[in-house]
Amino acid sequence: MKEKILALGEALFDILPGGKILGGAPLNFAVHCVQLGAEVALFTRVGQDELGREIELSLRQRGVDTKYLQWDDNKPTGRVLVRVLDNKEVEYEIMEDVAWDYLNLENELINDLKSYQCIYFGTLAQRNKKSRDTIREIVRNFRGKRFLDLNLRNPPLDNKIIVESIKMTDILKLNLEEAKYLQHNCGFSENIYHWLEEYGLDFIVLTQGEKGTKWIDKKGEITAEVPQFTPKQEADCVGAGDGVAAAVVVGYLRGMPPSEIIRKANEMGAYIASEKGATPNLPPFLTNQWLGG
Repeated sequence: MKEKILALGEALFDILPGGKILGGAPLNFAVHCVQLGAEVALFTRVGQDELGREIELSLRQRGVDTKYLQWDDNKPTGRVLVRVLDNKEVEYEIMEDVAWDYLNLENELINDLKSYQCIYFGTLAQRNKKSRDTIREIVRNFRGKRFLDLNLRNPPLDNKIIVESIKMTDILKLNLEEAKYLQHNCGFSENIYHWLEEYGLDFIVLTQGEKGTKWIDKKGEITAEVPQFTPKQEADCVGAGDGVAAAVVVGYLRGMPPSEIIRKANEMGAYIASEKGATPNLPPFLTNQWLGG
């Protein structure tokens, strides 16, 4: 039976120097989970505009369930201006007051929560009180595994929102800069292992850029070799962490050992970083090991 996952949050277009590309961490995550063989529904909100219609069509084409897609008559579909710096790091300018800032709680979704094994949410979609209240009500009512992808962006959120989100989750994913932010600004211990007990976490997924991903639980930490892929000329590194999140969630729900999950997560992240855009079609040598081909 396929894994059933619900992703909450932003759906948008990344506007890169070479054109616009589908984006938003929950959307990227959903697309990659589907490529790994899971069933995924995305709860998001878009504007009644051309970009919104493109998002709906793209999601359907990529196999993501759109039954919880909301349409906003007054706010536009989200956009992010993306700049790739000389050191290959990525800068984002995220447009505010857009459709996904106004997620509306629906009884149908609350009633359907028992159908899902895992729920994915982040902090960016909580920047507006309307969406924040909606996401938190959904997460509070969910009885499966909760996966928080921290995704801190500028301008920074209120630290209280960040800490409260971590307290609501079972699995925390973040990168090195986000870990430092928590330690320097939110009173988190310098020893990440202490977070497991203090915040009731099952495990932590720490992404380290070119060094790959680290799994941290009460037994210790697990890493794996990071494969090298020849980057395309227009490679932009956007979405690599979302591919890692997809590999971790799908692998975890399938009962894979952490060592195998991290090996596959590193493959996903490295491949996506070598391609253009956040949701490239994965090649057979990656998907076959998930789909049994």
